[in-house]
Amino acid sequence: MRLEDLQELVRLLNQHPDWAEQLRRALFPGDGGALAAELRALAAEVRALAEAQRHTDQRLAELAEAQRHTNQRLAELAEAQKRTEERLGTVETALAQLAEAQR
Repeated sequence: MRLEDLQELVRLLNQHPDWAEQLRRALFPGDGGALAAELRALAAEVRALAEAQRHTDQRLAELAEAQRHTNQRLAELAEAQKRTEERLGTVETALAQLAEAQR
């Protein structure tokens, strides 16, 4: 069989669904209907998994953005802590000077 013959067969089966059904019965005697049902169920499961993956990808992008904001806020807090420690050092120095002056 040549490729052109196969393409012609596919074209004819698309034009004549009843022929396609007869061919399916000939290729899968007795269980063809069950196989077709299983294939449809499998296709539905694949579609559901693809949709779930899209939701997972979206949620992952949202979590990555939230993490970026958390990292930014953490850097801001670290800078604020540094400034607080510097001010505390200044206050400690002033208290030591006051204590010395009090003595």
